[in-house]
Amino acid sequence: MRWLLLAVFSFLWLTIPPAVPTPESAVSCLSSPKDAGETNQRVCWWEIKILLTSKGKYKYKECQTSYAGDYAYTIRWTGCIEKDQQDFLLYHEDSDLLCWEPMEKIFTSDAKSRATKKFSGKPSFELHYILKRGKKLHFDFLVKGFDIPQNCSAKKTYLHLPASKGNSDNPSHLDYDLYISKGSNDVAISSEVLEMGCVKKNFGWTWQRMKRFGSGGDAPYLFHVHDVDVEVSVIRHTENTPQVTAHTS
Repeated sequence: MRWLLLAVFSFLWLTIPPAVPTPESAVSCLSSPKDAGETNQRVCWWEIKILLTSKGKYKYKECQTSYAGDYAYTIRWTGCIEKDQQDFLLYHEDSDLLCWEPMEKIFTSDAKSRATKKFSGKPSFELHYILKRGKKLHFDFLVKGFDIPQNCSAKKTYLHLPASKGNSDNPSHLDYDLYISKGSNDVAISSEVLEMGCVKKNFGWTWQRMKRFGSGGDAPYLFHVHDVDVEVSVIRHTENTPQVTAHTS
């Protein structure tokens, strides 16, 4: 009989699959129980706030007409992350264009000029990933631009706006990083901040680019420069999971 019971127990041990962890259990972190009988967990998640401010200007010239633009804007992105084993789950909450102040002037060969503040395009912030590389968390984002000039012209060209280091989602596959003239767009924080209550870190850089559309002195060209300031806030939150009490009859 003893050998029969042992055989049945061995069969059940090999055939019953282990419990598969749920996403909730994968992102939770154990707290030190106050009493030996406590077994509740604390679920950890991190609130993320990104405040991006940028000022820029551009000059676009074609034939006998030139366009000069300048702009300023502020974008606030909010969301959160949860730990998913060695990576993170990213949740988007909102992205608000808090301030948008554009202006473009057109100059013609007859020395006449006019200005417009009505832009058909506007900046749009996209946070793609928060990647853990070694001991750092890298923020991969892009501010989508729009075509200029806003006034009538024979040719339109894309106005590139800020992107974090390594981002390759810009139209025409432009390597944005090559045109950083001051500072760094490597927006990354130490993963150790996840254990802190609240952390803020600032980043800043200047970007400029000259592009000619063709050869010769009369070929159209675009000169574009912008300054960027980014503030990243990480706020740690914990929640106690409800305890399940077993009742026996």
